[in-house]
Amino acid sequence: VMLPVLLMHHDARWFPDPMAFLPDRFGPDAPAAPRGAYLPFGAAPRVCLGQHLAMTEMTMIAAMLLQRFELTVPSGMPSPTAVVNVTLRADCPMHLRLVPVSAPGTIAS
Repeated sequence: VMLPVLLMHHDARWFPDPMAFLPDRFGPDAPAAPRGAYLPFGAAPRVCLGQHLAMTEMTMIAAMLLQRFELTVPSGMPSPTAVVNVTLRADCPMHLRLVPVSAPGTIAS
């Protein structure tokens, strides 16, 4: 049995304007989605054992990167399209440019 998780996450009944990038919909003040409508790590007995570690690691990595760099998409880079397989992935490599952020009180070179 395979659940169409991507389709569930793009269902307008649970997530208004599902194709828009709206990270605030998962914020602490956002209304909760119905149980089972959002399954980033699976559910029930098959839930990912490493989900808490993965979320903590990704939060730390994102915080450290975003303190030091500005992420930009190189000009001419096509927008990726989601491909549903066993896992969700982009149809082409995603290239990002890292531009160092100057520290407060310094001038970027």
